[in-house]
Amino acid sequence: MRKAPAAHSPMLEVKGVSKQFGARSPWVLKDLNLRLCRGEGVVIKGRSGSGKSTLLNIIGGLEPPTKGAVLFHNEDISQYNEGQLAAFRNKHIGFCFQDAFMQRHLTVLENVMLPLLLRGANTSQAIKQGKVLLEKLGLHAHASKLPGALSGGEAQRAALGRALIGEPELLLADEPTGNLDESTALDIMNLILDYKEQSGAGLILITHDTLPFEHNLRHFILADGVLEPLSN
Repeated sequence: MRKAPAAHSPMLEVKGVSKQFGARSPWVLKDLNLRLCRGEGVVIKGRSGSGKSTLLNIIGGLEPPTKGAVLFHNEDISQYNEGQLAAFRNKHIGFCFQDAFMQRHLTVLENVMLPLLLRGANTSQAIKQGKVLLEKLGLHAHASKLPGALSGGEAQRAALGRALIGEPELLLADEPTGNLDESTALDIMNLILDYKEQSGAGLILITHDTLPFEHNLRHFILADGVLEPLSN
């Protein structure tokens, strides 16, 4: 995995982002601001329904803000069209959700390779990279299986592999351990944090897990549509 030099200018800027679903609906997010440089990590906590996933979807280009802007390397992705957003996500963003969302008709290896193939990568090279990553994730023996044959923990490891194979600059993880037992959850969390440390990628993590104030993580709470820092 690539190791990028540290940068002082922010990779990501969330500037005055607000969100409501319909003109008469309440504001889910209210004038949010956030800056993230390469190698930095942010942990966001909050009650269910507080807008954490909505914020992550806006940052990842899956949902437009009602107001404000999301800048990635100084480019406002909130102004991109659907084609530009798809290309942006596939090139720069790794998503890891609470559910694995595997393509059931594809093998584990094919699922992991998919982001590279969508970029137009050579198939043999994608297979090679996928196998190396599955070996690291402890899934090499499951490469030819369909996702339905995996346990919950194995499926989440495979989904993480799919998120990481393109070596994303920004990893967005939305309750990635929410459906896992404590031991498996710890393994997945360590893999995510190791990737951040080794690659220099940015990380935004939504979790209810208790995490220490380390790994260069900044902790926030989202409540009543407002994002506030938590001090250690």
